[in-house]
Amino acid sequence: MATLLQIAQDVIDCQDGDAITTIGGTILTPVDISTLPQQKRRLKRHINKAMNVVKLALGIKNESAEFETTLTTVPNQESYPFPTGMLTIEQVKFSNDFPLAIIPWDDYERFKSDYILQYIPINSNPYNCTIYQRQIWFFPLPNQAYTFAIRGLATLVELALDTDEPPFPEEFHRVIKEFALYYEMKYENNPNAGDLVVGMGGNMQGQGGQAAEAVLMFELVKKTFRQHFAQGPRIKSIHELQYHDFWRRYYKP
Repeated sequence: MATLLQIAQDVIDCQDGDAITTIGGTILTPVDISTLPQQKRRLKRHINKAMNVVKLALGIKNESAEFETTLTTVPNQESYPFPTGMLTIEQVKFSNDFPLAIIPWDDYERFKSDYILQYIPINSNPYNCTIYQRQIWFFPLPNQAYTFAIRGLATLVELALDTDEPPFPEEFHRVIKEFALYYEMKYENNPNAGDLVVGMGGNMQGQGGQAAEAVLMFELVKKTFRQHFAQGPRIKSIHELQYHDFWRRYYKP
C-alpha cells in the first residue's frame, strides 16, 4: 500500500527531484500546511486532486475501501447518527444473526404504525431499520444495549499525514500517482503534460502526453480489477457435462 509520502516521492522521482522526508506531517500530529514549502503544498493538493478524479471516474459504486465498525444501542432510543468516517451503509448485522432488513423510510413509518396499532410490545431486539437524514433508525425500539456490526463505504477524506493511504485497493495507487504527475507537469507548463478532459459523470479523455498515459493506466487497472465481477463463470448443468463426456469418449479422434 502506498502512503502519501511514498506517492509524493514517486512523483518527484519522475521529475528528477530530490528526496523528501515529509510531505504532510508526522505520524502523531499533522503539520500546518502553511508551514510547508510551496512545492510540497502544491504537490499535496495535486495528489488529493488526483484521488478525487479517480473516485469520480469510478462512479458511485466504486472501489473505495469498505469500512466496518460497530454501533451500540441505548435502551428506548430509536435513531443513531452515522458512524464517523462512513459515507454509505450497506449492511447492519446483529451478532451472528442474519442482517437486519433495511427498508425505505415510508415503509418503515407504515410498519411502525401498524405494529403499534396491533398493541404488540414495541421494545425488543430490533430486526428492521431504515436510513434517513444520515441516521440509522431501529424498530422495534431496543430494550437494552445491543451491538450491531455496520458495514459500508468510507468517506473520502484528504490525505494529510505522511502515513495516510488512499481509500482504494492497492492497484489504484499507481493510477493516483500518474494523475498527480500530470497535474504537476501541467502546473510547470511541461509540453509533455497533454490535456485531461473530465466530463459529466467522471468520463475522462487524455489528449496526448502524460494525460493520455494516466487515463490509459486508469482504464487498464479498472478493467483488470473489475473483469471477474462483470460476468461470473457459467456453471454447466449435469446434462451438459454428460453430453461433453459422451462426445469426448466416442466421437473425438
